[in-house]
Amino acid sequence: MSKRDFNWYRAKGYVPLCFRSIARVISFFLTIAFSTGGSGVEVPAMSPEPLAYVKGLIQQKEAELRRLEAGEVGVGGYALFGAKPPKELLSGNVLDDQYYQSSSRIEVLRNQLSGLRLLRAYYEKEKQTFDGGVQKVLTADEVSLRDAGVYEYTYRNWKRANQGARPTMRLSSNVNGIRNTRGRMYIFFDVKALADKPYNVEKVELQLHRYEGMANATNVNMHRVVEPWNEGKGTYHSGQNEPTAPTGVISWMQQPKWDANTVWSTQAVRHLKEAYPVRWGITNLVKAWLAGEFPNYGVVLVGEGEGRASYAHGFFTSEYKEKAQRPKITVKKKEGSESTTGGDPGTTEETTPVAKAHRQYIAAYNRLTQLMSQGKGDSPEAQKAYEEYKRAKANYEKLIRR
Repeated sequence: MSKRDFNWYRAKGYVPLCFRSIARVISFFLTIAFSTGGSGVEVPAMSPEPLAYVKGLIQQKEAELRRLEAGEVGVGGYALFGAKPPKELLSGNVLDDQYYQSSSRIEVLRNQLSGLRLLRAYYEKEKQTFDGGVQKVLTADEVSLRDAGVYEYTYRNWKRANQGARPTMRLSSNVNGIRNTRGRMYIFFDVKALADKPYNVEKVELQLHRYEGMANATNVNMHRVVEPWNEGKGTYHSGQNEPTAPTGVISWMQQPKWDANTVWSTQAVRHLKEAYPVRWGITNLVKAWLAGEFPNYGVVLVGEGEGRASYAHGFFTSEYKEKAQRPKITVKKKEGSESTTGGDPGTTEETTPVAKAHRQYIAAYNRLTQLMSQGKGDSPEAQKAYEEYKRAKANYEKLIRR
C-alpha cells in the first residue's frame, strides 16, 4: 500500500496510528502482568482483587468473542471490516490485523482467554509458581496467627475490654465526629513457619479482609510491637457493658509498647461496598526477625493521622466463621529453599516439568511484551518472539491438562 493510500485510510479513521495499536496490546499485557501483585510500599498496590479482576476480564473477552463469531463488525474498536478487509490493510501479524479482520481478532481473543483461564485457575488454588521461586498462601492456623482489636471509646467500657476472640476488629479515628474513638489492630504470627533463614525469603505479605467502614480512604501504617502481649478470649456482648480485661491481657488501656518512629509498610485502604482483601508487604520486617535483629512480638496497624483524621474500617479476624476471609500470610521463597509445610525439605515444586514449562512460558511472554514496549511490534524479532510465546504457552497448557 502506498503512503498516499495509507494516509487516505487513516483520514477515514480506518487505520490507527502505530503507537496506538501497540499501546493497546501493551495495556492488555501489563494489565495481566501487574494484576497479580501488590501491597503497600514494598510492592505495587493491587486493586481490585486479582481473582475477581481476572474473572471480569474473562467475561468481557468471552462476550466480545461471541459477538465476533456471530458476524458482528467493529466490536470494541476491532475487526472494523469484518471477515473481508482490504488486503492493503493486512500485514500478516494478527496483533495488527485484529483491528481490521475478524479472524485475526478472534485468534488474539482466544489466546488471551487461554492465558486468563490459566491465571484464574492459579488464583482459585491460592498458590502460584513464579519464575525463580514458589509462592504459598498460609492460613492463620498454619502460622499460629493471633489478632485483637483495641478501642479507645468509653462507651460500655470498651476501652478497658478485651476483644481477642471477636470475629472482627476495627481501625478508627474520630468516627462521626466523636473524639476518643481510636481503634488499632494487633497481629502476631510465627515467623519460623515461613522460613528458617532470611536469605530464603523473597517476598512476604500480610492479607486482611476489609468488610465495612466509612467512605474515607485511609493510609494504614504497620509498626513493630516491641514487647509481648496476650490476645485474650474476650468478645463483644450486644447491649451489655463489657467486662474489664484481666491484668496482662490486651485492651486499649493495656496495650504493648510499639515503635512509632518506624513504619515498616503502608497501604491505602479504600471504601468498597463488598468485602475485599488488603495486603501489606512485610518482607523486610520478616527478614529482620529471621536474622535475629529484633524479637518477634508482632505488628500493630494504625491509621495515618490517627486522632486528627476521621475514618473507620472493619476487618475480619482469625476467629471469623468463613475461613477464606480470615487473615493470611503469603510467602514467596527462593528456588531450592526448603518447603514450607512439611514433606521432603530438599524438594520444591519449582523443579517439576510443569513449573519449568511455566517459567519458559513467562519468559517468552516477558520477551514479547518487552519488544512491544520498545516499539518493535512489527519487527522480525517480535514475530519470532510471538511464535516462541505461542509454543511455550501450548507446551505449558499440554502439561497441566495431563
